[in-house]
Amino acid sequence: MPLRDTLNMLHESQRREQQTIQDRQNLIQEWKQAIESLFAQIRSYLVEYEKDSSLIISEEGIRLTEETLGSYGVQTMKIAAGPATIIVQPIGRMIIGAQGRVDMHRHGRATEQYRVMFLRMPKSATDATPIWWIRLPVEAAGTFGRLPPQERTVPFEKATLEQALDFLLS
Repeated sequence: MPLRDTLNMLHESQRREQQTIQDRQNLIQEWKQAIESLFAQIRSYLVEYEKDSSLIISEEGIRLTEETLGSYGVQTMKIAAGPATIIVQPIGRMIIGAQGRVDMHRHGRATEQYRVMFLRMPKSATDATPIWWIRLPVEAAGTFGRLPPQERTVPFEKATLEQALDFLLS
């Protein structure tokens, strides 16, 4: 192979690597903004409880590591209700079937049966805009009117957040 071809191949390889790094950084930034948006929405839905001190909401930084994105910092949320604490923790952006997942569980009860998932998925079959949905554990489905397993993923709204928190706190 002539030197010119080898040099061109090396430059192209370097360009692709730099593009991959930029794509990762963009994806991480978009994911962080989605988490911030979710946390802001949670706070806005719970503002009345925060105002009367029924709930105390705080955030702190953590590090996540994903195989394709590497290590990066994000916020996690804690919702204190008397002696109980609810943890709202990002799990990852690269999730099969979703564009991100955040788990919510009561401290000390992180098993699947007590885990509520926030999934960032398309709004509908015709609208690919990602929005947050809540996926309920099987045990919570009765709280939401005996939902069949395939219908345990419901839109993220104030009422569904309150029901999910009620399930986790009881």
